[in-house]
Amino acid sequence: EKMFPPHRNLPVDEFALSGGSFPIRVKGIGIVGAATVSGLHERVDHEIVVRAICQVLELDPATFALPA
Repeated sequence: EKMFPPHRNLPVDEFALSGGSFPIRVKGIGIVGAATVSGLHERVDHEIVVRAICQVLELDPATFALPA
């Protein structure tokens, strides 16, 4: 039901606007990539990525959780 703005010219049968991705930023450089999970509800997909990254970096995932 969510769609990209018409000026993007992305075919709706090939692209979907959905969550489940987490940007990877390098300080002083910017976004260098993204970690993406797909298959569950988009918020759950996103949460899985956040937890995995936080586990590797030994950070508290609650700090990076989406608002309720």
